[in-house]
Amino acid sequence: MPPPAATIYALPTELIGVIIKAWHILDPCAPEIAIQICRSWRSIALSMTALWRVLTLTTQKSSLVKVPLWNKRSCGHVEHLRLMSTVVPKGLSALGTALDDLNLGEISTLECNLIEWVRHDVFKRITRLQRFRVATIGYAVHLWWDIVSAMENLRMLDLVNAYPQDDRALHLPNLRVVRFQSPEGAYLIRFLLKTCAGIPLEEATLSLKHSRDKAITQPSDRDLANMGSSRVDYSHLRYLRLSGTMDWHLLTARLFLPELHTLIMDHFPSPSLTACFGDIRPLDARVRSLTVHTQDHLAIEEGLSILIQLEGVPTLQHLRICGYLSDTFLDGLSDGCQPHLVHIDLSGCEGVSPAAVVRLAVGKIENGNPLRRITLNGCQWVTEDLVSVLKDMGLVVDFEHGIVPLVPQGWRHWTFVNT
Repeated sequence: MPPPAATIYALPTELIGVIIKAWHILDPCAPEIAIQICRSWRSIALSMTALWRVLTLTTQKSSLVKVPLWNKRSCGHVEHLRLMSTVVPKGLSALGTALDDLNLGEISTLECNLIEWVRHDVFKRITRLQRFRVATIGYAVHLWWDIVSAMENLRMLDLVNAYPQDDRALHLPNLRVVRFQSPEGAYLIRFLLKTCAGIPLEEATLSLKHSRDKAITQPSDRDLANMGSSRVDYSHLRYLRLSGTMDWHLLTARLFLPELHTLIMDHFPSPSLTACFGDIRPLDARVRSLTVHTQDHLAIEEGLSILIQLEGVPTLQHLRICGYLSDTFLDGLSDGCQPHLVHIDLSGCEGVSPAAVVRLAVGKIENGNPLRRITLNGCQWVTEDLVSVLKDMGLVVDFEHGIVPLVPQGWRHWTFVNT
């Protein structure tokens, strides 16, 4: 059986020889391919399934041999650190010693899957941390409030199944982007209403993730009472993505979003969908990009009320609807007035006919809309004739058999992309 391959994410050049030499001392039979040098990122990925032998060099007898990974010449070059273990390894103390010896002052990105990595003494030395991700599996864990609040330079915070210790507001003046995934809807709502209140956020992504086929979607009466009824001011928030089958109206009804440009509502249930549309209109938000993704037939078949809401968003430029539609819905959309609509995306839609799409395009053009592009990725009902007709009308048609995943804008610079 071949030895496991270890992937090294661009360790400083002077360390590569040290690691290869140490690897072969413990396993002389290991071929050169056992260690793969990857792209020249100034990052280190510590995977307990792949790199644990490289870092602590655990032999078959479980004796630990320390490799001098951190030396004075190289430790200052480490900017991105991933601690990917999902279980407590036997050699945790040894690796902890290695972290103690590492100069953490230059690290700007830290990602970990194990709460044991989040230590007070470690974070005290990470003074320039800008991007922090904790993604745990199994039972939810709590992050100590004083640890998170001490990250004064933090710009991106990504929490998966990990919650702040309590609802106290974080004082992070540089925080601009947050992403929070939880199996409890109350945590998601309180995260924006309480934890991040007062922070000039620009982008936020909240996801209800089912854990073991269970999700607590409805906050308790006590939670609702603590949330209050006044709106929380997010004057700088331009991007908002909400995902999951829960009543998001409980959140949007309590937010003030005057500068909101992009709104994504993913896997929404019907009542919450129409209610959230209603929350947008009285705020006069300058929404330019709207995405609605739902498999709830009622959510789309209540299209007339949704289309009426769209009438109240005259700034809309990009509209993406994914789900089970009907010709009636598209006919109503063609009659609607969106004076700035330039792009309609129907990727993954079912239940409509090619003729309805043609009527939609004709209606928009006749109404004076500056429609220039239609996207039909993943639509099995699209024919070559339909694409030709739309192109003859002067439209740009995007059509691929697969659906292009939607990567949240603003996270494209995240060092470790997890879509």
